[in-house]
Amino acid sequence: MRKFAPMALLLGMLSALLLGGVGVAQATAANYDCNQLVGVNVVSCNEVNVGDVKVEIKGNRVLTDNEITVLENNLNNTTVTVDAIKNTVIQTYKSFNPTITVTTGDIKVCIVAVCK
Repeated sequence: MRKFAPMALLLGMLSALLLGGVGVAQATAANYDCNQLVGVNVVSCNEVNVGDVKVEIKGNRVLTDNEITVLENNLNNTTVTVDAIKNTVIQTYKSFNPTITVTTGDIKVCIVAVCK
């Protein structure tokens, strides 16, 4: 019994640390990694931290590396809701020179298994 109590305490502390770590990871802001799909004018962005948010955007031209970075940074500062993500993409694409016109129909947002 004397050996069991310290082991139980140690295991309990380790479990609490692991659970706390998972909670912190889930609470962090989204961090997106975007890539231009080869041969088409489609950009695919995936959430790096959790992997449950994917954004696919059809445009009329290939983005530069700098534009991909701007898009990633703008998505990283956006609430994870379909409307907020689509609005962020539309505003970001408008800011490029030459500007890119996309509509909400050009943007597919998948959160977990639901795509809109």
